[in-house]
Amino acid sequence: MLKEFSTPLSSQDKERLDYVYQVVEIVKNEPNKTVITDSNFFRFERNPVEDTVIGFLSHYKRGLSIKCNYSDYINNKNIQSTLDGLKIDSEKFWFLILFAYDFSESYCFHNYKHIDLDLQIDEFIEAINTHHKDIVDNKKVMSLRLEVDGRKNFSTNDLNLISFISNACKSAKKNNILFSFHEELTTESNSVHVWYFAQLFIKFFEKNQHFKAKSKNHDIVSFNKKLLISRLIYFTRISRNELYDKSDETLKGMLKQYKNKKLNMPRNNTYW
Repeated sequence: MLKEFSTPLSSQDKERLDYVYQVVEIVKNEPNKTVITDSNFFRFERNPVEDTVIGFLSHYKRGLSIKCNYSDYINNKNIQSTLDGLKIDSEKFWFLILFAYDFSESYCFHNYKHIDLDLQIDEFIEAINTHHKDIVDNKKVMSLRLEVDGRKNFSTNDLNLISFISNACKSAKKNNILFSFHEELTTESNSVHVWYFAQLFIKFFEKNQHFKAKSKNHDIVSFNKKLLISRLIYFTRISRNELYDKSDETLKGMLKQYKNKKLNMPRNNTYW
């Protein structure tokens, strides 16, 4: 039975989550502490790594959608034998499995495509500037129209108002107070989920080169890390293809297929 986590996290709890912290630091790819400011109204400090781990624990306490449990895990001889041979802490690795599953699932299936607001502002300003002189010189009419579900909600042909909106956009851009807005929910395929889940473990092992087998008895126990990752894909039921449990060839094919893959979402909507 796993011990519950304390609130706030104790040093012992953080040690249990050591592998999770390591992977989060990699995927965050930003300084451990950032200072976020909003004009002159407030100033506060956030630790993005800590925030992500806390987000994971919040999901963990509510219940994850993963289709395996700790009892299944500790009784899986193939996984446990490999971990033991590589001198990997089994409990810490369990929490890494849970995090990798939840994080990759959120990233692939619960994410949002963000609008490039800077680009749209530039296009809007350019359109106003391009036609402004023609309107003034030739007395043509410019109108700005707002529609909701295809129905006109507001429209104006007041050039002063349109110019004011354009100038306000210029000012906002100049003073760096633009924001990104969620546009639409985006999802990836299950094969991309397999690939991204595997990538989290690959990054973990790249960081931890010291996890090497001390025993030379490879005939009984496999110390192949890619095979371990492949078995985790099947164990967590990210894929129900039994070939993942038997060899790492299917995983190698998936990694090759998506070797140049870049996820379109700039941030994970659940964790960021």
